[in-house]
Amino acid sequence: RATIAAAVSALPGTHRQRVPALAAVKVGGEPLYRRTRRGEIAERPERDITISAARLVGDDLTDGWIDVEVTCSKGTYIRQLATDLGNQLGCGGYCERLRRLSVGALQIDDAVPPVAVRSHGGVDPRQALAPMAQRVLDQEEVREIGHGRPIEGGADGPVMLLDAAGLVAIGVGRGDDRLWPRIVLR
Repeated sequence: RATIAAAVSALPGTHRQRVPALAAVKVGGEPLYRRTRRGEIAERPERDITISAARLVGDDLTDGWIDVEVTCSKGTYIRQLATDLGNQLGCGGYCERLRRLSVGALQIDDAVPPVAVRSHGGVDPRQALAPMAQRVLDQEEVREIGHGRPIEGGADGPVMLLDAAGLVAIGVGRGDDRLWPRIVLR
């Protein structure tokens, strides 16, 4: 138990993680999982991941399982993390259950079942996109974006494009001091 607790407490930090063989990441223009399912052995790329926190929540060593809660960066493969942790402990490992507790500003405690979304008045997309930059549009810009045309003003990443009624679109910069509509909602 002490060895397991030490291995889990050593997880926080930045690491290189090898992408799982059944990932959708493209290698040579084709998803890795397709090559794997054909029996091919393809080089699995590595990525930098960050584990912000990890804690041992529970265990049953008689039945051979542990329950670990992890706070991690986007792009972390939790199932691969379970395999890597099991290999590090010398016993092998796999992820039997996976439950996402939060995504960005959204927390599991705020979740409602899919059938209840309508009765809750829907979901405000601005809450899910809260970390994203925002820009309020005038009526002319709303019209241009609605027709798929760019508007003035560049950006380094995606931008919520809003008007008084709410979310109009998601825009992206392309290095030309304009915002191009990527996803137009109305």
